[in-house]
Amino acid sequence: MTCVSPTVPASSPAQPTTHAPGDEPATVGFVVGPMGFVEKLDGAFGFLRIELGAMLAGAAVLVLPPSLLAQLLAGRTTAFTVLGADLNNDPTGTGAGSGWNGLGSVVVSLWLSLGTLALGVYAALLLRRRLAGQPVEVRSLLRGTARRMGGGLGAWVLHLVGLGIGFAVCGIGVLVPMTWFLVIGPVIGIEDGGWRAVGRSMSLTQSRFFGTMVVVVASTFLTALLAVVPSGVVDLVVNMLAGTTLPTDWEWVPRAAAGLLATAAASTVAVSVALTSYVDLRCRREGWDLMSRMVDEFPSAPTTQASSAPWA
Repeated sequence: MTCVSPTVPASSPAQPTTHAPGDEPATVGFVVGPMGFVEKLDGAFGFLRIELGAMLAGAAVLVLPPSLLAQLLAGRTTAFTVLGADLNNDPTGTGAGSGWNGLGSVVVSLWLSLGTLALGVYAALLLRRRLAGQPVEVRSLLRGTARRMGGGLGAWVLHLVGLGIGFAVCGIGVLVPMTWFLVIGPVIGIEDGGWRAVGRSMSLTQSRFFGTMVVVVASTFLTALLAVVPSGVVDLVVNMLAGTTLPTDWEWVPRAAAGLLATAAASTVAVSVALTSYVDLRCRREGWDLMSRMVDEFPSAPTTQASSAPWA
């Protein structure tokens, strides 16, 4: 007869931790594995549905300030156009022909481009911490984004150069660098890629180039739709109310609010699509999902387990 000590519990063989189908959607909004075209788009919205608060907070800090400046530059009665009129001898105060408005638009566009890349890094850090089971705190994510954007500036500049060359060679040819550089943000956020994120992004997308290009086209169309519809609806309402209940001097306010809403929606959707595309490419090319399951099912020693996780 086998005796069991009352002070030492009987041990049972360790059971490996397995992931049942559908576990991941409850955590990050999509299954970490190879995805088709529809699954990438659906996964992007699933990620946003779960992380909406954190993503909107990141967008408010990273992309809404340049968007607000753009709305102010577009408002004919704002201090920005008045300053432009004074500096350009424009007595009408409309800023017509103002070189300052043109310069401001360029600055805002560059700032918004950099902010969108930073939001992509922010989203990647958010995913990285969710997958690693770490706490998510907006302030910590923003600090992590700021640290990584030092090296990310080089990747952003190379990205702009590539887009410029694509436009110069052929208008539609810009789809090539847009496809190559789609996952720069996730590479910086998850892999700490820095300026090397450009080469890494090109390497990942090259393996499924035309499939990724289709995603780029769909994402561009979707974000353009999100950017246009809110502003169009508000413009229609403002024009209907012109000269009635809405003071003329304040017509730019609802238009600016619609522009901010459109920017937040378009930017968060764009970076989420890039994030699901990154996960798909890494799973197909490197078996990223299989590596994570191996870490769970065959854990190594405590001293090396953290470093073995593909997203740690």
